[in-house]
Amino acid sequence: MQDEFLLTQEALEELEQKLEVYKRKRRQIAIRIQKSKEFGDLSENAEYSEAKEAQALNEAEVAELENIVKNSVIVSKPSKGTRNKIVQIGSKIKVKTGALEKNLIIVSPNQVDPQQGKISHESPLGKALIDHCNGEIIQVETPNGPVKYKILGIS
Repeated sequence: MQDEFLLTQEALEELEQKLEVYKRKRRQIAIRIQKSKEFGDLSENAEYSEAKEAQALNEAEVAELENIVKNSVIVSKPSKGTRNKIVQIGSKIKVKTGALEKNLIIVSPNQVDPQQGKISHESPLGKALIDHCNGEIIQVETPNGPVKYKILGIS
């Protein structure tokens, strides 16, 4: 059985666009391979080796993205009555731990980007935040012991 990937509609659309970019690269890579064959002996042809490696990496990315798109489950947006009240996938939240405030976005594992504050709903912090409300204090177990977070805002 394939894993399911929980995504918002917007996240699915972004992945589909990314997939199309990688699919378009196929033609460019094929041209590189064909041109590099003209340089002679393939066993000592660095251009050919690089082009084949680029092809393998591109095809791996295409396969991974196709799998995610195929096995995605769309997470519906919360109703207007519960939106901004309960943390769920797609929520933008502001939390405070100690004196430090952080802005986070709860995303699926394949969208994680710590630089942009995007954390997985499967991470320890993500799991702890899901289904909690504004103003609540949650505790997350870390290797250095428990850490408390207060939810300051949800959007």
